[in-house]
Amino acid sequence: MSANLPEEALVPLKDVPKLPMIGPRRKGGRLDVRTVFRWAKTGSGGVVLWTQMQGGQRYTTREALRRFFDAVTRAKSRGGKVETSPLFRASGAEVETKLDRLGF
Repeated sequence: MSANLPEEALVPLKDVPKLPMIGPRRKGGRLDVRTVFRWAKTGSGGVVLWTQMQGGQRYTTREALRRFFDAVTRAKSRGGKVETSPLFRASGAEVETKLDRLGF
């Protein structure tokens, strides 16, 4: 997941809980900023939120958040399994064979 920076405005991770697209939590509370940083570091449902460092601060975009939420929804609806490319689905032996053919 990458951002199309000319078209996507950066949002500091610390400001994500304040975005209108982030609905209220249980009992009307706000999303904890630690949750957003966890999404950026380890992800949710095998999906990691796209971020970028700039000037010592970590940023994402509203569009990246939408892509993240869509991907997490798809992953959770498949039982927590994230779609991977055929290369990642290949066994170690298959990967070694492909690399040998390529001369690596």
